[in-house]
Amino acid sequence: MPKKTNNIIEIIFETFLFNSRFIAILAVLGSLIASVVLFIKSTIEVFFGVVNFTSEIETTFHISAETSNELMKTLIMAIDEYLIATVLFIFCMGIYELFIRRIDTSRQTNDTRPGWMKINSIDELKNMLGKVIMMVLIVSFFKYSLENKYDKVLDLLYFGLGIFFVSVALYLSHSSHSHKDNHQEK
Repeated sequence: MPKKTNNIIEIIFETFLFNSRFIAILAVLGSLIASVVLFIKSTIEVFFGVVNFTSEIETTFHISAETSNELMKTLIMAIDEYLIATVLFIFCMGIYELFIRRIDTSRQTNDTRPGWMKINSIDELKNMLGKVIMMVLIVSFFKYSLENKYDKVLDLLYFGLGIFFVSVALYLSHSSHSHKDNHQEK
C-alpha cells in the first residue's frame, strides 16, 4: 500500500481509538447515579432515625437504651453509606477527568480546585479511593464492635487486635501521605 493510504488508515484508526474513550461515560453516569441514590437513602435513614428518637423524647420524656442504640446504629450505618457514596463520587469524577476531559469551569481554576479533584493518573485515583475505602472499613469495624457482645477473653483479644491493626493501617496511610507531601515540597 502507498504511504499516503497507510497514513489515512492510521489517522482514521487513531481517531476512532481516541474517541472510543467516551465509553467511560457509562462508568461515570452509573457511579454518579449510584452515589446520588446512596446519599439520598442515607439522608432519609438519618431523618427517620432522628424522628424516632425525638418522638420517644416527646412521648415519654425519657430515652430508652434500645432507642439510643438504634439511633447510634442508624447514624453509623449512614456514615458508612455516605463514605461509600463518596467513593462512588470520587470514582465518577476521576474517571471523567482521566478519560473524557478535565473539569474546569470558568470559575474553577487549578488553584481553587479541591485537592481530591486533582487526579492525574489511575494510580492517584486508586490511592485516593483506597484511603476512602479504608475509612469505610474502619466505620464498619466500629459498627460491628457495637453490635457484638464480648463474653470470652479471646473475643476481647481479637477485638483489641482489630483495633491495633486499624490503628496501624491509619498510621501507615498517614505516614505515606506525609512522606509524599515532603517530597513534593522539595
